[in-house]
Order: sequence, then C-alpha cells, then structure tokens
Amino acid sequence: MRKQPSSTFAIQESTSMDWDQFDAETRRLGRKITDVSDIIVAIARGGVIPGALLAKLLDVKDMFILTMRRDGGAKIFSLSKI
Repeated sequence: MRKQPSSTFAIQESTSMDWDQFDAETRRLGRKITDVSDIIVAIARGGVIPGALLAKLLDVKDMFILTMRRDGGAKIFSLSKI
C-alpha cells in the first residue's frame, strides 16, 4: 500500500524567482522528502534542474529524464538516464 503524503504544498503565484529563492525552495522540498528512492525521474522542460539539485541533496546517484513528444495523434514517451 502506498504511503500518503503527510502534508500539502502551497502553490504561490509568482512571475519570477531568483537563484537564491530557487535554491532555498528546492532545499525546503528536499527536507520534506522522508522516503528517499534509488532514482529520481525529472520531467523534461522544467524539471531537470530541480531534479538534479534534489538528487544531489538526497545523495541519489541515478537520475532519469522523462520526455514526451507527439507523433500525429500519439504521445511518445522516452526515459533517458543521465
């Protein structure tokens, strides 16, 4: 049975974030993760940098990038190890 999250995250509307804020928020997220996995899967186009920082913070050695593209009406997903 999958463990339910113990808390929720508030999403704040913001038009920009500097690198210090980004680092602080990523570290805050990392402290909330209690069940560390063997891998991190980052979503391409926005999730790669947070995924890499979380992998470093959580000492996770393997990271994968999930990408999606459309071919006609079909969605094609690929997973690449970096």
